[in-house]
Amino acid sequence: MQPWPKGFKTAFCERFACPENKYADRAYRKCLTPHGRLLWPIIHLLERQYFVPDRLLFEHLADVTDWPRFDTELEAFTREDAMLGNVLRRVLGIRVSVKRVKLLGEWLAEEGGERPVGPDPDIGV
Repeated sequence: MQPWPKGFKTAFCERFACPENKYADRAYRKCLTPHGRLLWPIIHLLERQYFVPDRLLFEHLADVTDWPRFDTELEAFTREDAMLGNVLRRVLGIRVSVKRVKLLGEWLAEEGGERPVGPDPDIGV
């Protein structure tokens, strides 16, 4: 059984009553590290392109329906971020938390019967 039969984006939008055109923005902001969420307004104001890699992760996850591809996308994000990320991203971790993305994936898959977890994890919802 696939954890998100209609795709990760559809599962997210159904669970959070989110319009599909707002999916990537809302999803990446939910999965920012705590200090990333705190600094988001300032960084976004000063450097609008800073969070583009985080948003792109969720665009890549949009049509994912299974765990292997989900994990592959997260590994690619981690590799690319390590190579290209600046000091704020690499050292201070002001970016999407891969752990939070995994928790979100598990939480959304709960109804699908795979990797079940409890109630909404603390992912910044």
